[in-house]
Amino acid sequence: MFSFLCQHKNLYLLLFVFTGIFFMGSQADKKNELASLTQLRSSANAQMDILIDTAILNYIKGFENSLEIIALDDAFLRLAREPANHGDFIRRQLKDFLGMKPSVYYIYFASPDGTLFFEPAAPLPEGYDARRRPWFRHALHQPGEIIWTPPYIEVPTNRRVISVVTTIHDPESNEMIGVMGMDLLTEDLDSFLATAPAGKEGLLAIFASDGQLVASPKPEKVKLLQKNPLHLVTILNGEKDIIKTDENTPAMLFTTRSLEQPPWRILQGVPLSGQNKKGLSTQKTALMVIAAILIFYIMIQLFSHVKTRRRIKAFEKDIQLIQIRGPELLPHSRRKYHSPLEKLCRNLAIDLWRSEEKKISLKKQMETLIDKAPTGIFVSTPEGRFIHVNKGMAHILEYESPEEMVLHIQDIAQELYLDRQDRKILKNRLMSGGVEDFPTRFRRKNGTVGHASITAYAEMGPDGHILTIRGFFTDISRQRQLENQLRHMAHTDRLTGLPNRRSFMELTTREAGRFCRYGTPFALLVLNMDHFRDINARYGHGAGDKILCSLATKLLHSLRSCDTLARIDGDTFAIHLAETDLEEGLKAAMRIQKQIHGKKMAEMPDIYTTLSIGVAVPTDTLRCPDLLLQAAEARMYQAKKKGGECILPAHP
Repeated sequence: MFSFLCQHKNLYLLLFVFTGIFFMGSQADKKNELASLTQLRSSANAQMDILIDTAILNYIKGFENSLEIIALDDAFLRLAREPANHGDFIRRQLKDFLGMKPSVYYIYFASPDGTLFFEPAAPLPEGYDARRRPWFRHALHQPGEIIWTPPYIEVPTNRRVISVVTTIHDPESNEMIGVMGMDLLTEDLDSFLATAPAGKEGLLAIFASDGQLVASPKPEKVKLLQKNPLHLVTILNGEKDIIKTDENTPAMLFTTRSLEQPPWRILQGVPLSGQNKKGLSTQKTALMVIAAILIFYIMIQLFSHVKTRRRIKAFEKDIQLIQIRGPELLPHSRRKYHSPLEKLCRNLAIDLWRSEEKKISLKKQMETLIDKAPTGIFVSTPEGRFIHVNKGMAHILEYESPEEMVLHIQDIAQELYLDRQDRKILKNRLMSGGVEDFPTRFRRKNGTVGHASITAYAEMGPDGHILTIRGFFTDISRQRQLENQLRHMAHTDRLTGLPNRRSFMELTTREAGRFCRYGTPFALLVLNMDHFRDINARYGHGAGDKILCSLATKLLHSLRSCDTLARIDGDTFAIHLAETDLEEGLKAAMRIQKQIHGKKMAEMPDIYTTLSIGVAVPTDTLRCPDLLLQAAEARMYQAKKKGGECILPAHP
């Protein structure tokens, strides 16, 4: 073996040199980190005592809030709640109360990100940190409760481990700032109980997971009325008689479980399985194992070196953030404090700063978006009061500001809606779901009326009633105005302002339907100016347009209010005579022709006009509106062929 070492001494020397270099680098990094912690500790606050005391008190109160692990009676809780006992309760009272030696319990802290820190009462086993972290992450998902955690240290099969953990919350903001717990390690249950004190100092009783009393130094002083694990919950619900002890004797009840087979073991080296197929000797195999361990150690040191450098850089940034926000969160302190709680306070300060900045930025963005929205956004009560409106809503209703609008409108249905029934219809639809593009008319502040489209939804309460109504209020007054203009242009003659052919045919269709259903008579007159083309050729189209307008005015004056005059072609007009038969229609045509004959047109003394008129009425065989109008037009053209100034009826 010595010769083998001599042959490979350079290799192992190189390995040891690298190991020493990385070890020294790791120690330097730890010194730098310690210096950074010292810098942070110098700017700490006097409130860390309160934070420590609060964490300890929450740890003890966590026992009281547990539903399956531990129950404490009033006498024990009185000790925990005394202010004088806060600072050193874990360090003194709990250890004295349980009567344990320092080698059988551990107290630890962890930051919210799962990093574990310790205040051990005894040296920690190897690998304690790495094995413990997963269960802290599990505890973070159950804040405020004490949970069982499986064992994480190697113990003989005759030992028992009781492991409890709880979260630490800030007393003012109720935010989690860390995790805290305790491990109890017993070599022998009987000897463990024998060392536990009784009488004035306290009483310890351990129960199995099924509710059975395992053992106690004074079993006659502990009485569990019902041996059922579910009834341990009733201890916390006020049934204090489930634990019988002396009035001044604090009692703690633990449930525990035996460790027959530990779930894992700490790495103790690579196990040897004898010589391999290549026939290596035992000495060579041992050296190979040592070399593998050294290489593995070097890799771990390299990884730790990189990780430590990153932590130091991140920690330096965190220190700068705390220094910026320090006046608000961490007043200067005269006392130094421990690194774990130091980092808990640091994380609390950073989280508060970041969350507040995000909330303020998001709130400003949402307010800007809502205020600059061109449409109205509102929140109202079902009784008819506005809770909030944006600037767009106030602008639509012509108020100076949203605040003025909220104060001014006391009843939405009466003061905003032109028809109060629209508000009722909207609420009824909201009961069955949201409403989209609900049309309504509204009243502005100055009294003018506008058109709006409402899209809204209701926030419902647990009883099925509407709590608030939230939605969008879009002004469509301009859109409705344009629609009306287009509708008017589509049904009106641009020159004379009379209904056009489309409008006249819609009227004729409706009246033909009434005739078919009820037999209501009506008559159609089609009029055309005689020699109108000659007038256009002689005086121009401008003069012709004036003559047409003048003729339309004179025809309107000669009709009843229930009659309708329309221009259906260039110089052709049509008249609808309501409730008029053929005889009365002919009389009306003669009266119109007489009034127009010999009259001057458009202030032109040398222009006179005459009319050719065709008359048609619906019959049992002539009911179609188009055919009826064609019949009247045909008779009008026949009258023009006869020389004009003639009236011809359409025979059935």
